[in-house]
Amino acid sequence: MTVLEGDRPIGFIGYSSLLLRRSLPLSARVDQVMLPVPRLHEDMKVTNAVEELMSAGVKSAPVVRNEKMVGVLSRIDLIKLVAGANQPVREVMTGTPQSVRPDEGIRRAEILMKNLMETTLPVIDEKEKIVGAISMSEVLDVGWNTNGKPMNLIAGRDREAPDVKVSGVMNDTPVTISLDDTLGTAARTMLDRDIATVFVEEAGKLVGVISQADLM
Repeated sequence: MTVLEGDRPIGFIGYSSLLLRRSLPLSARVDQVMLPVPRLHEDMKVTNAVEELMSAGVKSAPVVRNEKMVGVLSRIDLIKLVAGANQPVREVMTGTPQSVRPDEGIRRAEILMKNLMETTLPVIDEKEKIVGAISMSEVLDVGWNTNGKPMNLIAGRDREAPDVKVSGVMNDTPVTISLDDTLGTAARTMLDRDIATVFVEEAGKLVGVISQADLM
């Protein structure tokens, strides 16, 4: 989400800005949490806009005209440009991705996502077969749903939060593609399913992961 001062963008708040904070009371003001955001000019080249987004590590940024916000450019907008790409997934994916197992606690999943600055992790069994996916939103939901109290996990008070097993909150229908699929297939899958990460499998086993950032 873009933070505005009048019509002028001055920062953004997203999962990444929240994950960087180890102490975050719900009463915190926006200006205490927001991160700097690149401002894209409406007449700049798309390739330059991609460089700005990637260097800033953000998924979207405001587009300005005379310093005033007139729109937003996101990774979703950009990966539409590669929906017809025929390059094999295996050439771009991240191999041997970090993962968690169903019987592990969600605290480990939370720590991995924070360290990787990712919001989704694959869940695999003892045979390396992908059996699910867990996202940061599911981890945060545990904090909200326990006794009706706010999210202790993101506030940095991990000892107060229950260490629920991954299997209890994970999505057991992960979205996967094969090594032989193309980047176009990966892009269309992300667009159709409204997701930022697709897992790559071979013979049922997790062999890689490809994200919107990889496509960019």
